[in-house]
Amino acid sequence: MATNPVYSYHEKQHFDLGSSSRKRKIGIESLRRFDQCALCLSRARDAVITLSGVIFCRECIYADLLSQKQEIKKAKNVLKQLKDNEESERTRKLEEARRRVLENFDRVQQVGTSAKKAEATKNAEETALEELAKEQYEAKKSKLPSFWLSSLQPDSSPIADKIRTLENTKMVTMCRQANPPHPMSLKDLHGVILKSNKGDAESIVCASCNKTLNNSTPMFASKGCSNILCKYCIDTLYKALKQCPVCDNPVKDANEDLIKVSVEGTGFAAGGGVMLKRRTGALGLN
Repeated sequence: MATNPVYSYHEKQHFDLGSSSRKRKIGIESLRRFDQCALCLSRARDAVITLSGVIFCRECIYADLLSQKQEIKKAKNVLKQLKDNEESERTRKLEEARRRVLENFDRVQQVGTSAKKAEATKNAEETALEELAKEQYEAKKSKLPSFWLSSLQPDSSPIADKIRTLENTKMVTMCRQANPPHPMSLKDLHGVILKSNKGDAESIVCASCNKTLNNSTPMFASKGCSNILCKYCIDTLYKALKQCPVCDNPVKDANEDLIKVSVEGTGFAAGGGVMLKRRTGALGLN
């Protein structure tokens, strides 16, 4: 893992480093190992991998998906309740507008002429609704001390804003640890076997050649047999023989069967999230 604090020209161009930043490369101690669960950050137990290559403990990802489903269920119930409230409020306003129209019509019938009657009945419900909205606005304004609050805007409707926000929210379970996050379900999870080195239980090795794997090693997981292989074994054995070199399972489509294991930045130029950057003030005092 490269820890040289001096940046090359390509790195400066890639990260757009300016004079008003304090920056340094992230060392290996600040990066999550590929075999650690993206949720609990411990060595993955009964490991599973997503289609985007993120490794989780089976228990952790199941619990996360369950909590997301519960949140989605609550959001759907809230959305339904808000729509019902909005519809009941719209019905109440319409009934109030019609009542006012009838009162005005009766008043015109008693003292007005035919011309005034026609003018009074024209768009009467719309006029009554506008008067109701104006009265509600004035009532709200007298209760709230701040005139710049968004709820005092003429067209503002808190219920409508909440409905719009919930409708724009994706009501699906997501893999939130991927970059970018993407929809995910249980069928998108595949078990993986993390083979440990006999001499060092903390090290994970290639299932075929026993090469030690780390964040700087390109590696792939097989959906069919759950083994993790380095790129060299994939190119020379897996794809060439069209079978797994460990368990000899035949492979019809290697590209469809393989999942590239997602790792955090390698510390080299353009290697991903390899820099910790903190913006400072114009004088660099904070």
